[in-house]
Amino acid sequence: MDGKKTGFIGTVCKIPGCFNKVWPNKTIGFCSNHYSKYRNGLIDTNGDVLIRKKTCESCGVVFELMNKQNNIRFCPLCREGERKKVQIENYLGEYRREQKKERTPIIYEKERIVVQHRDKDAILVRKREMIDFRQSGMTLAEIGERMNISRQRVQQILNT
Repeated sequence: MDGKKTGFIGTVCKIPGCFNKVWPNKTIGFCSNHYSKYRNGLIDTNGDVLIRKKTCESCGVVFELMNKQNNIRFCPLCREGERKKVQIENYLGEYRREQKKERTPIIYEKERIVVQHRDKDAILVRKREMIDFRQSGMTLAEIGERMNISRQRVQQILNT
């Protein structure tokens, strides 16, 4: 018995018409190709093809899944209508409102929102006051207490 990737010597896959060597599981008797299909739930231990079925979330009808359709939620009759409904809900923000009720959805408007910036003159006056305090001998912490900001922020403003 040879345990290489090429298969076990003297063994044949138990699927009719397949003459590949058995690998990786000798007890099941499949070649590597049919073993992967068995592992993925596409065939049973006798080699019969399994029909995958799922229940529609909208109407409750049981329908067959085709190959590579793992995440289908609705039957072919409901699929188009449900897809449009989900798109409309997502566009209006309904989906986010149901998940997190404390937050409002982000709805984009055509108008541009302008953010008000602080007055440049007020910033320069404040910086000038800090420079004057520093030149008079005050520490950064004392300036910060007087201006209601931290010592580190005073240092950042004075070093710019």
